[in-house]
Amino acid sequence: MLKNMGRDSDALLPMQKAVELSPDDAGAYFNLAIALQEAGRLDQAERNYRNALKITPDNPEAYNYLANTLYQMGRLDEAEASYLQALRLRPDYADAHNNLANILLEKGRPEEAEANYRHAL
Repeated sequence: MLKNMGRDSDALLPMQKAVELSPDDAGAYFNLAIALQEAGRLDQAERNYRNALKITPDNPEAYNYLANTLYQMGRLDEAEASYLQALRLRPDYADAHNNLANILLEKGRPEEAEANYRHAL
């Protein structure tokens, strides 16, 4: 609720508490990771996305968001691998195709990027 009210910094503590109280709740880790990523705390966000994926390794959204974080950290190869995992789990995931295309373009692979952009459409 605090996050929805725009009080992102106030929301972090209750989100961290939710993870402590429910260490098997992938959603709690995922929500905390998103908040940490938005706060620029990328190392912590990565750790929490990975914790969520330990619990639910079949979550394409978590792989996509993890990849976004890795991309922000400049870890393009790892981000590419995470986008590909998201797409293995959900081949029609438009956001992951678009995000992967951005990386492929940045890595000098325009043909592959174009194919992913087209798939995203």
